[in-house]
Amino acid sequence: MKMQHKKFISNDKAGFSLVEILVSITILAVGLMGIASLFPVAGEKIRVADMEGKALYLAEQGIEKARSLSYGNLNDANMNVPCTSAGTTYEDYGCIEEYPEFSRQCTVNMASDSQGNPLRDVKMVTVEVKFRLKFNTAQTDLKEQTVALVDYIGESFKIR
Repeated sequence: MKMQHKKFISNDKAGFSLVEILVSITILAVGLMGIASLFPVAGEKIRVADMEGKALYLAEQGIEKARSLSYGNLNDANMNVPCTSAGTTYEDYGCIEEYPEFSRQCTVNMASDSQGNPLRDVKMVTVEVKFRLKFNTAQTDLKEQTVALVDYIGESFKIR
């Protein structure tokens, strides 16, 4: 007796249909576009952080300059290096060597307590560093940002 083998035709085919592939590609493309849109934002944040770091460095330089002066010579005139080209009493944009995109102004005042009463023999030194940012190439106006440091310097007591 001869055995007959019956062949079964099945509609159950292995693989993916065209619709499944198109849906997968669409979901992947939307996800990748979302991630790609974050790169310019991250680049701007990095640039702002870099400028803020440089501004903080320049403000620290101003504070160190104040600390290097004697208490009697600590005033606005000795703290600010005027930019003769602009005729200003502070370091305007383009005046700070190696940092032309920054402006620095140092202010020296007598320090006071929380009620506004002056503190004897204590001066408050404020150093403000400003810089301008352009957030995109189409933007014509610049956004100015400021970093400020404050330090209190007292007249040292001399031991006799």
